[in-house]
Parts: sequence; C-alpha cells; structure tokens
Amino acid sequence: MTEPVLDESETSIENVGAALWCMPKRHESSRLEFSWHFGGSGFAVKGSAMSAIRNLEGAVITVLLSVRVLAACSCDRVEDAGVDGGNPGVDASRPMDAALTALDAGFGADASTADAQDSGPTDTSLSHEPPYPPGLCPDSPTPDDVPPGWQRYDGFACTCPVYIPGVHGTPLPPFEWEPCQAPIPDYLGCRRLKMGWGFAGRGLTSAFPYFWRDPIAGRSYLEMGRHDPATDRLFSIVAELDGSVHVAFLQRQISTRACAGASEQLANGRYVFAFRDRTRKIDGFIAGKVEDTYPSRVFSKPYEEPYYSDWAASSEWIVRFHANVSKMAWDGAQFEVVSTPSQATMAQHSGIALGQNILWPVGSGDLRGVLSWTPAYGTRQLLLWPNDPTHSAFDFATDGTDMVWTQSYERDSSDHWSRFDIMAAPYTTDPAKALGTARRLRSDYSYSAPFSYAVGCGYAAHQVYWNGREASLLIVRLSDGVSWILSGAEEDGGWMYGPPVGIACDANMQNIELIGRIWKMFEWSGYPDSTLIRIPMANLGPGIAPD
Repeated sequence: MTEPVLDESETSIENVGAALWCMPKRHESSRLEFSWHFGGSGFAVKGSAMSAIRNLEGAVITVLLSVRVLAACSCDRVEDAGVDGGNPGVDASRPMDAALTALDAGFGADASTADAQDSGPTDTSLSHEPPYPPGLCPDSPTPDDVPPGWQRYDGFACTCPVYIPGVHGTPLPPFEWEPCQAPIPDYLGCRRLKMGWGFAGRGLTSAFPYFWRDPIAGRSYLEMGRHDPATDRLFSIVAELDGSVHVAFLQRQISTRACAGASEQLANGRYVFAFRDRTRKIDGFIAGKVEDTYPSRVFSKPYEEPYYSDWAASSEWIVRFHANVSKMAWDGAQFEVVSTPSQATMAQHSGIALGQNILWPVGSGDLRGVLSWTPAYGTRQLLLWPNDPTHSAFDFATDGTDMVWTQSYERDSSDHWSRFDIMAAPYTTDPAKALGTARRLRSDYSYSAPFSYAVGCGYAAHQVYWNGREASLLIVRLSDGVSWILSGAEEDGGWMYGPPVGIACDANMQNIELIGRIWKMFEWSGYPDSTLIRIPMANLGPGIAPD
C-alpha cells in the first residue's frame, strides 16, 4: 500500500533526545544478567553480581536522585488489558473534576494535615502567593524553606504538596559549568555541572535526565531533578543548558514524603513529570509547555497493580505506558488505547511520543523490536521480526531526524547472539521505509548496553562494555560510521561514564557537544562529583574508521 503525502508528520518532527529501552532477564553460562524495573521503565545490568551492584549507578538513592524507583518488577510483564479509557483525569485549566475530589477525599485526615504537620516554623517576613488553583485544598502555613514568592500548586492532589514559582516567585539560578577534573583527559575540553546552586542548595543531579533540542532556536533543554540533602528539598525542573530555569516544582522533606516526582520525557516543547504516591494510592502526572507559567494538564488516578505508569508527552499527545499503550490529546477527556499486549504479540515497554507519532519497544528474552503508531495507520511493526529468531533490534533511539539501533543477526553454538551491528536510518514510522533505508555504520562493542542511544546533530552515542572496562562511551558519526571510544576508569576511585543524555548543537548544526554523566565508582550515594558533563565533539580527534 502506498503511503499518502502527509507521511505521518515526519517532516515536522522536532529533534528530541529520545530513547527506547528495556532489558529482559537472561541467564548465560558465564554471565548473569539482572533485570531491574523502575516505575515501568526497564533498567538492565550486565555482568557479575558485583558489577551489577556497581552498575546500578546511583539508583539505590531512589528519592534523593528522583529516579523512577517507585515500583519494582521485571521487564517481562503481563497485565490484564482494558485498564484505560474510563478516567478523564484532571485539567488544571478547568474546575477540579469530581474524580480527583473523590480521590483526595478518600485519603482521610492526611489531606488536611499534610503540610501543617511538617511545615515547621514559618518565617512570616517572606511573601508567598496563595495556592493555585484556589479553593481545592485546606489552607496551611507556607513553610520557611519555600523560596520567596512561590506558591503551593494544588492541581494534582492535596496529599502531594508541590510548590511552584508562579508569576512572582524568585527564579532558580541557571546552571553553572566548570572544567572536569582528572582523570578525565584535558584534551576533551570537558565541562561538568557545578555543584552548589545558590538558595536552592547543593543541587545534586538526578540519575536519568531527559533532553530536548529546539531545532529552530538551536537551544537545548534538560528535564531533571536537583536535590539538596541539607534541607531535604527536591526541585524537579526544565532548564536550558546555558539559560534560565523555565519550569520548577519543589517538594519538601522528600526523603519521607509519601508522594514523589520523577522526570518522564521532554519533547516538542512539552514536559511531563510523573507524580506517584509511595503508598500505592496515586498514579499520575503534571505536564505542560516549557514556556508556560502554570501546568496545562494534570492527571491523577488510583494506582493499578502491579506497577506505576510511565508517561510521554509531545505536541499532540500525552501517552500512558502501562499494560496497554494509551494516548490522550492535551484537551482530551480520556485516554484511548492504541495497543494491547495481545495486539503487540510481545511484551510492551515504555516509549516516546514525537508529534502525532508514538514509538515503543517490545520484546522478551533476547528477541526485541520497536512498534510505531500513527493516526493514519494505527499500530505497525516498525522494526520487528516476531517469527524470526535470527533478527532483533536493541537500544533504539531517535531525535526525529535519524533513527539508530543495534541489530543482532547471528547466533553461536550456544544460541547466543554473536553479531551486533550499529544501524541507522532516516526517521520514519513506515516499516518498509525503515528497513529499506537502514544502513550499517559499524559493529557494536557489546550486546545490548544497559541504556539506549542518544541521537542528535548527526551523531549517536551509547554506553558500552569495551576492552574490559565496564562503563565506556561509544560515539558514532552517522554520515560515515567513524567512531570514538571514551574509556571509563576501572580502578577503585576512578571515573565511570554513565549513559549519554543527549547531543546538543546550535541552529546551524555547529558547536556539537555530547551531554552525558559521570560517576565516581563505589560512591553512588549523592557523591558531589557525580554530575552532568559536556564534551565538544570537535575535541575527540580523528576517530576510528568503521570496520
């Protein structure tokens, strides 16, 4: 069937640092692979038991780093279909729905005393704005650790106090970058995010930030959490790499708070943060436009076993990944199911939304692939060989211009994959085009790294196991397959490269930088040198020719 001219809005997709990944459990003769599942997103760790512990990369500090750790189950999940479609959620732009009112009322006395009990002494010399939207939750004093001019945001749930700058609040400071320290080589010109964040405190960074590049303005943004252990405050933010903080949600006493926020996705100028009640009562999100003062959509629903939802947002949809994949327009009344587990034929995992399109990984064991959904064609098998055990697509990612994944072809005598190639293709949701335009860049160094690729500005990067070093970075230029390896240190106290976050460049595709993370080994718990980094691609040198 010939595709229509509209071609599913592919020409208008903005560059998004988007990745799809989920690592299944698998046992091999010489290696045990663990599968960790946080809040609906798969998180895999390869290697021995000790390396598995090391590769958790800070996840054990859960709330302190605002990672998605509010549920635990394996990637091989199965749930009853038909869990979506009946709850319209809550829209912050209109009066509160009866659904949320009833939900809040069902939590008893906690709703009326949540802040009053733990607010501590209040400094009445600080001016704070009244709650927004007004009249939804009981009044309580504004705690003195809330920045001046900020106001309580009551649009989500009275049991989940959140504070925002609003119109008159003191803005959070912009990011500051400083030179990286040894043993990261000087020639890389690496810069790291400086710890210490003015009145916001220490500013420890969350484990898994999300990245988006505005291709028109050439500006790059991060959605992430920054934590101040001394005051036990968590700021969930959207900020420019070299500019202001555009969106901020403050949660107090985060280590004991029943409700916690976590970054979910940043795309097409829209953000979405998951908010989840750790007592498994609330599952929902707060979402909006990066440039708006207040959120434009809020959704709260009772928790559904066995895990929390994951969310994605684009210019067109808010997408829920649970048992089903479901979508809702920004002005819609309820979620509409676009794919059930039985329709997908394989286990469905958390994905992304780009404009009108939705993409998500599927698979179990070592057979995996990617599905796509568009308004014109519904759900299709973008990169999937469901009846062919000799092909599999891992670690897929796209920026809306290029798609990159690792493809496996051959098996050894033990029935394990033996060939892994890095593949690239122009962005599409059409399976025939994806396979017809796919081209090999080079071989990959390791089977299905714990995290997916970062793609953007003509490059791709992902974390690999290389030359006996557990956390190195592989960077590939998409035009010719030339690559670079940044080797992580293995000795105790050495540096370890975390998964890449995104690839930034200006509007002219110049000044290209890898945005990533570094951790100091064995020091995960909020270690001050565990932070974001920026490395100019121009400093990488001549590179390695493709094999």
